[in-house]
Amino acid sequence: MDSDAPLQRTPIEYYMFAAVLVVLNMVVLVATGHSLLVAIPRGLFFGLFEATMLLLIVATLRLVLGRTGRSDDEPTE
Repeated sequence: MDSDAPLQRTPIEYYMFAAVLVVLNMVVLVATGHSLLVAIPRGLFFGLFEATMLLLIVATLRLVLGRTGRSDDEPTE
């Protein structure tokens, strides 16, 4: 195993990260004076939007830099 190779993430970790962003957005909206009925849909929308943008940025960087999701069992060239 390569010592500088990034750890591969599982899909559940990405889903949990999106859920954390949603809850964090809701908490910030409530803390800044929005009502709970407004904070829930806004937090959901903007949290998922942020998670999608981060996913696109990471996918683009992996394509540009040439890092694919190879497993450790596959031989490298």
